[in-house]
Amino acid sequence: MVYVHDTGAVMLFGAGAVYCWIQTSLTYKLANLGQNTVLLFSIRLILTSILTAFGCIFFLAEMFAFDDFRQQTAHTVAHWEPADPGYSVHVLSNISEWLAALGFGLFGMTYFHEFQQVQIDVECKFKEGRSRDRAEYDNLQEESDP
Repeated sequence: MVYVHDTGAVMLFGAGAVYCWIQTSLTYKLANLGQNTVLLFSIRLILTSILTAFGCIFFLAEMFAFDDFRQQTAHTVAHWEPADPGYSVHVLSNISEWLAALGFGLFGMTYFHEFQQVQIDVECKFKEGRSRDRAEYDNLQEESDP
């Protein structure tokens, strides 16, 4: 079960870092065109660098921690104790994982101003051949309690 979590985390941080680098480069290009500010680019660059660095530390530290832990057979990873080999590296890995996740959250928050300028209108239409009777809610009235 631990391997599934780590595999998902590595995929998330790897693909997520690539996404953040692409968005940061686009922000730089848009800043040169006057569509974004240099401050926004700088913030995204710093956050992307931080989340990439912590993502790499997470991945490498977890590899070394599990390598050290496998040398003992007293118990499973679910019961990892401070006296076990690789425990301190495992803690470093967990801290790095959470800091990388924090970086992703902060990176997403940098889109706040841009999303404020987007308006989405949704129009619902009936499919051809469908009865309107099922969707006529205009005539519904609230039942009054006696």
